[in-house]
Amino acid sequence: MHLSKRFPLLAALAVCGWTARPAAAHPAWGLVIDPQGRPAFSEVETNTIWRIENSRPVAILRGKHSHEIYMDGAGNLYGEHLEYRSAGERWILSLWKLTPRGREIQILPPTDTVELPNGLSPLHDREGNTWAFRGAFQRVNELILYRRSSSGEAVAVAGGSPGHADGEGSAARFTGAQGKAFGPEGDLYLTDGGTVRRITPRGAVTTVGGNPFAGVSHGEHPQLYGLAVDGRGRIFVADFDHRSVREIERDGQVREPWRSDRLWAPAGVAEAGGALYILEARPEALALLGRSGPYARVWRLDPNGAKTLLATLGERNAAMAWVLPVAIVVAAALLVWRRRTPAQPGRI
Repeated sequence: MHLSKRFPLLAALAVCGWTARPAAAHPAWGLVIDPQGRPAFSEVETNTIWRIENSRPVAILRGKHSHEIYMDGAGNLYGEHLEYRSAGERWILSLWKLTPRGREIQILPPTDTVELPNGLSPLHDREGNTWAFRGAFQRVNELILYRRSSSGEAVAVAGGSPGHADGEGSAARFTGAQGKAFGPEGDLYLTDGGTVRRITPRGAVTTVGGNPFAGVSHGEHPQLYGLAVDGRGRIFVADFDHRSVREIERDGQVREPWRSDRLWAPAGVAEAGGALYILEARPEALALLGRSGPYARVWRLDPNGAKTLLATLGERNAAMAWVLPVAIVVAAALLVWRRRTPAQPGRI
């Protein structure tokens, strides 16, 4: 008997390309605005860095698995490439820089994460220092934030064993940092588990926006990803768990300027010229759609509340987005019907 007759559901999945693109463990949140006002963002479905030009996404760098990207004042773009090598069960990380002219420069060659220099990362402050945590990737039971100077000197700023505690230096505790951004006064802000933290250059750590963030539960595996800080010190946080972008005012109050529809959730956020830019991805429950439909898009929210969709990845396959779920339902109904229909005598 043909496989499609015995297992119609399996046949439907094969036809629709269920395995066309395995869903990423979690989305990229890298989103920046260049000096020309063009959004650039990272995406880990196809490991590509994109820039929006003339209302369409243009690939500017391929083959880079980089969840976060950063840009300096000169327009240089910084990111990483992370890959897992089953031989030796190792994570390998390299760092890169892309100049405004499109030239790629390797900052760190592929290196076992255990051997990464303390403080070296794509995140640069205004003085040219880089900031990075030492933790699980180095196979140590600690989360310590390091600052590394351009001369290579690394200094521990804050942190210790994993946990959550405000304090200064080694008295502070972190759960697991994701998005990071510097504020106008040089403080570093980051999403840390289900909270947002502020770290001063001297290492004083405080929690802003509540614990849990915004007073809502973020579950066992929180999904607070990218964040941005504007010139007035307002913090914008991509709350992937609740499909919203939340804003922390200077007085600590939290409001919600953006909510995505049910098919999307914000992963990254950036601010420029008073406008808010939002990078959306599919929630995990819909990630199984894979490349059968759109999988990332960027919006601009103007100060007057006007929303503009700037670009969508996978838009050409949008029609296929509904083929897979419909095929699954039809195949499941066919399977039930076959099981309820008595077999005809003399037939296999």
